[in-house]
Amino acid sequence: MLFSIGLRSITGAAQADHDSELASPVLKKVASWPLHPRGPALDVALRDRYAYVAIGYGGVLILDVSDPSMPQRLGNVDGVGYASLLRVHNDRLYVASRFHRDSRYGKEGYRGQLLVLDLRNPVHPALMGSHTLGTEIQSFDFEGDRMLIGEGNHAWGHTEASLRLLD
Repeated sequence: MLFSIGLRSITGAAQADHDSELASPVLKKVASWPLHPRGPALDVALRDRYAYVAIGYGGVLILDVSDPSMPQRLGNVDGVGYASLLRVHNDRLYVASRFHRDSRYGKEGYRGQLLVLDLRNPVHPALMGSHTLGTEIQSFDFEGDRMLIGEGNHAWGHTEASLRLLD
């Protein structure tokens, strides 16, 4: 059974369709967490019984989801900028955030920052380090110990985009 934060969840149950070999997943609301007053739920990463929710300028919300019908708020990670993307890899939480680029240098838009948090204490993640990029992080994922980052900005008709591989 999965849980829902905000809208709905796929439970894995399927309605039998006697005319077809394919079954459709049933969307069923299992539980919800009200919108956090400091930001919308932009992304969710799960580890064991914990859900880490990117809530924009509110940072990262930490929920205990051991009872999927009643998620419990455990805390927040503040001071990470505008948290928009999350991934859990090994014992670390990776947070993609953004902040406004200083226009004194002739470029508008956002800079991206990737923060690495230690999850050995999952309720109180500790900052291990960060990496600042020239443009906003649009996506990232892992293959083994390597990370691929898609980044880019589109501001005032000018587009910057690149892929970055980190070992």
